[in-house]
Amino acid sequence: HLRQQFAVTAPELHHEWRFIAVTSQQCRRRCHRKRRRIGDLHYGLFASPEYLQQHAPITTIDDLAGHSAILFVNGQGETRHWQWLDSSFNPKNLDYRLKINSHFAAMDAVRMGLGIACLPKMMVEQDSSRSLIQILPQHPMRPTHVYALFAERRLMSPKVRSFIDLAVELFAKNDY
Repeated sequence: HLRQQFAVTAPELHHEWRFIAVTSQQCRRRCHRKRRRIGDLHYGLFASPEYLQQHAPITTIDDLAGHSAILFVNGQGETRHWQWLDSSFNPKNLDYRLKINSHFAAMDAVRMGLGIACLPKMMVEQDSSRSLIQILPQHPMRPTHVYALFAERRLMSPKVRSFIDLAVELFAKNDY
């Protein structure tokens, strides 16, 4: 088995502006920012049609054992194991053959047929190639909370407040 780890310096879902940051990671240390949860990012398991044609069918969570799994590792080196809402399946039984710290690189690896990855549904749905197939959609994955982080100040800029309100509204309307 080939085991390789790739690294990308830009953290996932973290776009910084002068006054605000949007992140899926909580501020762990005492930081000088306030946060507001703006929504949830939903995930699914995805594979390429070529991968699915060449490997055993997947109809249950237990069928994933022995398949090539692509594991997401965040910018701090913490792994995000696959987690289901409705199952006690132990993700350590999976064969994580590839560890990547970029959802974009993971999606490219899936497109190339290197395995199955847990990807944000929003990202896959916005992919113009529409080449990936969701696996086990009847078993929802645990979502990740998305936060707006902003500087601790008494008065928030109207632009920042408007942006955060718009982001909350968009997440409420769409099933990201």
